[in-house]
Amino acid sequence: MKLLRTISMLLVVALCSLNILSSTLARYSSEYSGASTALIAKWNFRVGTDAENMHNEVFTFDVFDNKSLSPQARGENSFIVSGGKSDVAIDYEIYMNVEALLADINGDAEGKDYPPLIFYLSSEDSSVHIEEECASWFDLKGIVSDEDGYFLVATGQFASGCEALETITIHWWWNTSYYVGERNPDGSETGNYYAVAKSEYEGLVENYNARAEEANAFFPQHQRI
Repeated sequence: MKLLRTISMLLVVALCSLNILSSTLARYSSEYSGASTALIAKWNFRVGTDAENMHNEVFTFDVFDNKSLSPQARGENSFIVSGGKSDVAIDYEIYMNVEALLADINGDAEGKDYPPLIFYLSSEDSSVHIEEECASWFDLKGIVSDEDGYFLVATGQFASGCEALETITIHWWWNTSYYVGERNPDGSETGNYYAVAKSEYEGLVENYNARAEEANAFFPQHQRI
């Protein structure tokens, strides 16, 4: 018997959602005390914001802590998953849903403009696997989702009887430089787009001035008198 459990969480206030799917295989016993008996294994997969606030039903997760955002604002928020000492091993998947954000914000049918929000996920727990494309800053334009706006961001496992708590953190940033849908060119954790662009521009100007001086010096040396 295969059990499927979905726990919905709200991500990016009302615009995005995060789903956790977990499937397990229940165990059965037979021929007990002369009778055929099926015993459903204890299954207690839970998720919450901290160890004292764990749920095995739907709960709301607000990555922005109900705060208003402004350009260049950034932060992070974490949630916890637990096997809850279940009698069975658990494999789970975490999906992010940004269907509303993938729609063009200016109503352009071609969908070229996106809100300038970027994200990445992290976890210090070795049993949590963050999808490669989600382990560094990613923008909305680079997302490949299903028809409902869902895409896989992380997976994990719990052995049977495990009561460990695994923490997954979502980092967010309203970075206006990502309006064009470009990834962070310097690959840094901060995504310092403007500083990198300014440095590259100054380097080009310096090279231009140097080549111009060489050209100006070259001509007088080779012109006919």
